[in-house]
Amino acid sequence: MCTAVFREIRRRNPRCRVTFITRHSGLFRSNANIDVVEPYSADAIRGAIRLTYGPSRPPARAVVIRLAECVGLRLQNDQPDLFDVTPSPGVRAKIDALQKPLIMIQPQTSGYTPNKQWSLESWKELIRLLVAEFDVVELGTITFFPNHEFGGRFHALAGLTTIADFAWIISQASVFIGPVSAGMHVASAFEVRSIIIYGGYESSEGYRYPFVRPFYSAVPCAPCWLDGPCPYDRKCLSAIQPEEVFQAARAAVLDPHWTSRK
Repeated sequence: MCTAVFREIRRRNPRCRVTFITRHSGLFRSNANIDVVEPYSADAIRGAIRLTYGPSRPPARAVVIRLAECVGLRLQNDQPDLFDVTPSPGVRAKIDALQKPLIMIQPQTSGYTPNKQWSLESWKELIRLLVAEFDVVELGTITFFPNHEFGGRFHALAGLTTIADFAWIISQASVFIGPVSAGMHVASAFEVRSIIIYGGYESSEGYRYPFVRPFYSAVPCAPCWLDGPCPYDRKCLSAIQPEEVFQAARAAVLDPHWTSRK
């Protein structure tokens, strides 16, 4: 998300020197709008401007717009920038050997809230539907399905890739499916058609990516941005059915004129 902010800084002030401090420096060294990339540390961030959507939950404006406001900018275009990534040879060989088109999935969200997490059973049912027609690759930090029985068209690479591998694999997808998490932003940078399972934790209006079909549940309590236990048993997520997500993904693969449908 930050790359849109860097681009706007450079557009307005080409002579401005931009140093970016990040835990994933390898992803950003090719960005033409950054002069220096430094690894994150407590010492490095002293005096730095933090790009954040702030303490307000939910944010008053789209998340990337809030990031730009941290440096005093009004952002009009929040499309992430494309970046160069080189996969490890083994990962490239595995993906190249799979049957196209490919569906990449990232079932797990970040660990700070369970209220973004579609149920395990919903993911299992979606995968069963997908593998009947497509090769499916699971991405993430650890596999969501350690004892999966989805047949030979399911490929679990979660926990087996570097950050660069993760990004490159998504760039090879015909369709990406996941929650609001890192994969969604990477897919948008590569203009990969995406099916994003929002539920009701945050609003799909928080991002304006053009290649996304969002599944957002506008229940009365949404968007909640609730970190603690949900008093309604996450009904916003249980309302989203695997069959409708499958049909959206199938259309994104097969329809040459597909566009995101709100």
